[in-house]
Amino acid sequence: SSLLSLQSAYVDEKKYLDMFSESQSRIRSMALVHEKLYQSKDFAHIDVKDYIQTLAGYVNNTFAGSMPVNSVVTVDDIDLDIDTLVPCGLIINELLTNALIHAFEGQDKPEIRIEMLRADKNNISLTISDNGKGLPDGFDISKSTGLGLKLVEALIIQIRGTLEAKSENGTTFKLIFPEKP
Repeated sequence: SSLLSLQSAYVDEKKYLDMFSESQSRIRSMALVHEKLYQSKDFAHIDVKDYIQTLAGYVNNTFAGSMPVNSVVTVDDIDLDIDTLVPCGLIINELLTNALIHAFEGQDKPEIRIEMLRADKNNISLTISDNGKGLPDGFDISKSTGLGLKLVEALIIQIRGTLEAKSENGTTFKLIFPEKP
């Protein structure tokens, strides 16, 4: 991440600076899992709520610009292994980044909600929603050309999840995946 930051000092075009920022954010989301793991009482458990709140703060600070975005995080007492939490962190990172960049133009009180709840005995539900302008007509994640959503699609497959996206009073992405791989 630091190397990307140094390299970005030599880049003038906004398009490339944005690419560096997005890559740094992805790296930060993965590094944060390891940081939280090392800070925990034992190396097998990470406070998932603390991780998601910290990650949301990082992404918000990086991409929200001058408009403050209220982030509401709700997380059940969930124990995920690192092989599931890293992809979840990357998915959260990508969907939050997209919302912060695209959703809130002209919005007076932007808000993002992140919920990780037990869907049932064996599955977890991760919902990321915003009160922004919604998805474009005909949105289909599988037809997306952006790296971020292609990454989300690949990570969903990796954790054996399913994704539903809808656009009602903003955008909602709801991912269901098994708690244990």
